[in-house]
Amino acid sequence: MEILLSERSMSFDFLPSEWIEKGRISENYIDQILNFDTTNWTPLMTDGTVVTGQGFQATNMKEGELFSFNITDELKERLNLDTNRIQIEVN
Repeated sequence: MEILLSERSMSFDFLPSEWIEKGRISENYIDQILNFDTTNWTPLMTDGTVVTGQGFQATNMKEGELFSFNITDELKERLNLDTNRIQIEVN
């Protein structure tokens, strides 16, 4: 299982840099995930031509396992969510 926050960008910039900055999240991707117990999770980073991301990966998840974490208000608004609390149940 992976929890990954990523950003897609164009391989070329046709907008002024101040407009590009307005679309970016204000902090490091991983700093948008709060109160997450990283025990048994491996940090994960991706970096491609147009997509970069950071997150965590776990390989020994069991069916029915439940875990949760919070996200920042900024990310909550960007994702158009009603809550900062993310809860995931493994199927």
